[in-house]
Amino acid sequence: MMIATSPAFGAALLVAAGIYQLTPLKLACLQHCRAPAHFLARHWRPGPGGALRLRFEHGLFCLGCCWILMELLFLGGVMNLLWIVTITLFVLLEKVIPFGPQGGRVTGTTKEPTDLESKEDQVQGIKVIVALGAAVGVMLGAALVSAQDTVTEADYEGAMKELRYLVTDAAMHIDASYFGDLGEDSDKLYTQFSKVETFWKEQGQAKAVEIAGQALAAVSGISRASGTQDGPAATAALADLRKACDACHGEFREETADGFRIKPSALK
Repeated sequence: MMIATSPAFGAALLVAAGIYQLTPLKLACLQHCRAPAHFLARHWRPGPGGALRLRFEHGLFCLGCCWILMELLFLGGVMNLLWIVTITLFVLLEKVIPFGPQGGRVTGTTKEPTDLESKEDQVQGIKVIVALGAAVGVMLGAALVSAQDTVTEADYEGAMKELRYLVTDAAMHIDASYFGDLGEDSDKLYTQFSKVETFWKEQGQAKAVEIAGQALAAVSGISRASGTQDGPAATAALADLRKACDACHGEFREETADGFRIKPSALK
């Protein structure tokens, strides 16, 4: 599904999107997108070459307006229909929703404002929209950072259970040469091992953090191998992953009547 698995990357992307919403470049591009008829009237050139140039120039403004919003697809998955619809609705609202002192009126989405007051109303409305987008991006980014910094023992145990299934699935997909499924396995593995790494960082266990880093490196190897459809490389990376898991279990886990748990001495 091509989804970002790093909370830090996701938070940085949201904050970047929020900041970009406030820049003069974003505002200028959005103004052109909200008044395409005015742009076409000013930049029209005769002939096929003129039409091509016009489309290219206006396309640059559209790109400048929406490129960072399109990057947000990597947060929810580029094939996630709900996430696609959410971003599409936001882009639509940016371009057509009326704002300003006379908010019940459509403010120049199909023609150039004819007086100074209507121009100021339109600019004010656009500023409100981009400021709202910036605020949402920053707040969501902060929420992701906060979520990254809090992994409870229950979260850790949940990750352990999930990892057992995922490693088994990965091994089966390697044996069957199902590299597309293996790529999805690697994304899920990376997410769970990131939780494990964060948990041990909070516990101040440097050795466990090092082992989690080795596991993440092995998962990255599996991901690369799935992309190149390299079975032997995937097998080798899976062996490295299991080696890291065995090291962690031997150092920080113990078996009880109810299954495995973290050694009490390993916790704060």
